[in-house]
Amino acid sequence: MIRVFLLTVFFSLTAAAFDSWDCITTNKNCPGDNSGSGSGSDYPGQRRPGPISSDPLPRTCNETYTNAASSLRIACGLAPEYDCPLFNNRPYDSLIQALDIMSATIDTTPECAPMKETMSGVHDNTQRIREALVVLQQYMSQPDSLKDPVSGQLPVGQLDEHIRIAIESATRLGTVFSSNPLLRSECGRELMGTGKVLLALNDIANNLAPYALMAFAVNPAVGMTAKFALTGGAAATSALSTFVKMVDQNTVDMNVPEHRMAILQNTCQFWKIDRKISYMRLASTQQIDEITRDLQKEESLFEERVGEPSPALQATIASRQKMDIDTLEIERLVSRHHQGLMIYEAQLRDSRNNPLLACVTGHELLGIFQSGLSGFNSTPAFPAAMLNVLDAAAQLRPGVAPDTRVSTLGAFEAIARRKLAATLRRALDESVHDEEAVNRCADQSRAWVGSLRQTLTLSLTLTNEARDFFEQRHAEDAEYVFWRDNNENLRQSQITHQRIVRALRTLAADDSVIQRSELEQRHHVLKSALFGKRGFSLGRAPVHEWLEHTLRIFGNRLSSFRGNLRTLQVSSRELVPAAPEASPLAHMTLENLPLESRAHVTACRVLKNAWFDWSAAIDHLGAGEFMCDMIDELLSNTISPEIVRICVGDESFATKPTSSARLAALKRSLLDARLSPPFSSKDWAVLISRKMRELQCPKAPFSIMNERSSP
Repeated sequence: MIRVFLLTVFFSLTAAAFDSWDCITTNKNCPGDNSGSGSGSDYPGQRRPGPISSDPLPRTCNETYTNAASSLRIACGLAPEYDCPLFNNRPYDSLIQALDIMSATIDTTPECAPMKETMSGVHDNTQRIREALVVLQQYMSQPDSLKDPVSGQLPVGQLDEHIRIAIESATRLGTVFSSNPLLRSECGRELMGTGKVLLALNDIANNLAPYALMAFAVNPAVGMTAKFALTGGAAATSALSTFVKMVDQNTVDMNVPEHRMAILQNTCQFWKIDRKISYMRLASTQQIDEITRDLQKEESLFEERVGEPSPALQATIASRQKMDIDTLEIERLVSRHHQGLMIYEAQLRDSRNNPLLACVTGHELLGIFQSGLSGFNSTPAFPAAMLNVLDAAAQLRPGVAPDTRVSTLGAFEAIARRKLAATLRRALDESVHDEEAVNRCADQSRAWVGSLRQTLTLSLTLTNEARDFFEQRHAEDAEYVFWRDNNENLRQSQITHQRIVRALRTLAADDSVIQRSELEQRHHVLKSALFGKRGFSLGRAPVHEWLEHTLRIFGNRLSSFRGNLRTLQVSSRELVPAAPEASPLAHMTLENLPLESRAHVTACRVLKNAWFDWSAAIDHLGAGEFMCDMIDELLSNTISPEIVRICVGDESFATKPTSSARLAALKRSLLDARLSPPFSSKDWAVLISRKMRELQCPKAPFSIMNERSSP
C-alpha cells in the first residue's frame, strides 16, 4: 500500500535494497529497533525463519537442526542496547539523551580539564544541535504548524539552515573526537576507554539522518546538506571516523562492554549503508517505473472497490469536483496576491518611524489598485482582484444566506481606501508642510493595507468552511463517504508518488555523482576498519575479534554447564549408592531430597547454576549468529576469511561446501550426545528444567532469569 506517512513511504521505496518493506511500513521490529510490537524477523539477513518452539529453552536465532533423537529450534532477539538507528526514525528524546550523555561525560572527566578550548567547542556544537532540533522536531511531528498561514508554503530556507547547522555540528563533533591529539591525550583515552562518548556520538550523528531525509522527501529543493545526508554521507560517517581511528590506534578493547556494542552498532550501520549504496547504483528510472506501477495498481484497486456509482452519487461527485476546482483556484489566487501584498507590508513595517514613507507606500499601492480596475483586461489586476476573490469565495455555498463578514469587510476596505485617497493630496503637497496630514496618511495606508490582508484571510476561511459545509451535508450518505475515503487514499498516493519521483530524479542528477563517490570512499574505509586485518595485536578484524570473543564466552559457559552436569550425575548416584539409577538423575526426587533440607537446597542451587549456564551459553551463541546473519550479504573476497569460516564455512554455489561454518558446528554440537553422554546438551537442559519443577526448586527472580528461559 502506498498511502502511508511520507517519510515511511520514502524510506520504503528508496531503500528497498537495504530494509524490508514489512520492517519499515508496519509496526514490526526492525534490526535493533525495539519500538515495534509486532512479530516477524528481528534482524537483517534472516535466512530460515520459523515458528518459535514451545520447549523451555532460551532463544537465539530461528533455525532448526535435527538428529535422530531430537531437534533444536532457537529464535533470534537483540537486546535494546544493541540497536542501530541509522536511517530509522528515532524518538526525539533519544537524541537529546545522547547529547546529555556526551556533555555529562565530558564534564565529569577531570582529565579533560586542561583541554578547555576543545571541550568548549564540543559543548557549543551540542548546543547548536539542540537549538536546531527545536525546529526540526516540530517539522517532523507537526509540519503543517510551520506553514505560512496564507501561502501554505513551508519555510524551506529556514529548514535548510537548521539542517545544515545540525549536520555540520555533528560532523564537527566527529572531527574533534577522531583527531589524533585528542585520542592520544589522557582526556581522549579516558573518554574513549569507557565507550560512552563513542556510542553517544553514534546516536547523535545517526539520529539526525531522519530529519534531513524527511525534509528532502517533502521538498528536494532543501539544499545539498540534506541531499548528502540522504545518500548516507555526513550524518553516517562522522561517528564512524572516530571508530576507525580507535581501531587504527589499537584502543578497541573487547573486555569493555561499550566497545563490543560499538562494533555491533557500527557493523549494523555499515550493513545499512552498504544496502543503500546498492540501491544508489540502481537506475533511478527503474525505481520510478516500479512505484508508478504500484500507483497504477492502487488506481485499479480504487476502481474495483468503488464500482459503478449510482446517478445520485455521480451528481454528488460532480458537485464535489466543481467545488474542489473552485476552492483550489481561489487558494491559488490568494497565494499569488499574498506574495504581492507582502512587499508593501514589509515597506510599511520598515516605515514605523517614517510616516512619509508609509504614506508614499499607500499612494503607490492605491495607484496600482486604480490602474488595475481600468486596465486593458476585463479582469481586475492586483490588488483590486482581491475583492473579486473574496466575492468568489462567498459564493461557494449556494443557497446559504449572504455572509455578513463579507459585506462588513467590503465596506471597511472601501472606506479605508477613500479615506486614504482623501488624505493624499495635502500629505504629499510639497508646498505645504503638514505633519498631521502625513501622519493621517500613514495611518490610513496601514489601515487600508490591513483590510486587504483581511480580505485574503477571509477568502481562505470561506473556502475551508465551504469544504466543511459540503462534507456535513453529505455525512449521512454512506455511498459518498465510502467513495470519498477511498478517493482520498488514492489522492495521497498520487501526491506521494510525485514527491518520490521528484526526489529520485534529483538524486540521479549529475551533481549527486560527487555524493555517491564520497559515500563509496567512506564505505570502503569503514569496511576495511570493520572487516579487514588492522588494529589488533593478532591481526584480527574487529568483527572477527568480536565473534571470537563472543564464541569464547559461549564455550566457557557451555563448559561450566557440563561441569555442573557431572556434579549432578555423581551426586544423584550417591543419594542411593546401593541402587543403580534407571535413568540419569533418577534418584533426585523429593523422597530422597526432602523440601527445605540442606541437601534439597544444594541440589536446587546446582540445578539453577546449570540452567543459568545453559541459558547464557545459548544467548552468546545467538549473539554470534545475529552478527553473522546481519553481515551475510556483505561477505565477499574483501572480508577476512576467518569471518567467512565462522559464519558460512567454505561456501560455494556450484559445489557442496567442503566444511561447515563454525557457528553451525557449535549448534550441532548441542545435539550430539557423544559430547555429554548419555544425552545431548539440549536434552540435558530439558531434563534439568523438569527436575527443577519436580523438586519444586524456587524460581529465580524475574530480573535474573527472564520469562522465556525459566523452566
